Amino acid sequence: MENRCMLGIYFVIMLLFLILFVVAAVVSFFFRDDLEDELAKEMTKTLKNDYGLVGNNDITDVWDKIQVELSCCGVRGNRNSESSWFLWQESMWYNVSNTGTNPNALKALPSSCCVKGTSFPDCQNFKTTNQAPMMDAAMVTTDNLSLNEEGCIDKLKDKIDEYIIAIAVIAVVVLIVMFCCVLFSVYVCMHVSRKDMVV
Repeated sequence: MENRCMLGIYFVIMLLFLILFVVAAVVSFFFRDDLEDELAKEMTKTLKNDYGLVGNNDITDVWDKIQVELSCCGVRGNRNSESSWFLWQESMWYNVSNTGTNPNALKALPSSCCVKGTSFPDCQNFKTTNQAPMMDAAMVTTDNLSLNEEGCIDKLKDKIDEYIIAIAVIAVVVLIVMFCCVLFSVYVCMHVSRKDMVV
């Protein structure tokens, strides 16, 4: 009797996991645009209000790691977007970092936005040419090869698209294994008896 009870509990838990997995996959698929917008909103909020400030080391480290690993800068868009590299100019970090700074030495964005191996002035200091970073994103007409100009959400979507087949295969395998576990637990639960089988 105890064995059947334990198998019943195992069946219920596996069935719940299976249902949660399917529901999460369906919700993620149908609400992916809403999820992307919500992620962009939260990323924008942390970038503007929390990055680089005292007591927010974890947020600063996460932002730096994301920007370095994905070779991106800011949240969304490309060189002319106000949500990619230009968004840093609306942040608390920008205001704190440049307080009392000589206008010729202003930092427009953190070093994690720079292409690996590039020089500080080429990437971070405001340009007088038509390359980013500038005071007006719309005036940028040519790429700055020292700056990761594309937003991190766009780069993340590119990375997911690159591995979408592997992600789908793993998801299907996990789903099949969970379904087999549910079926196996039902089969064993139905055939277990005190005399014939001990589990």
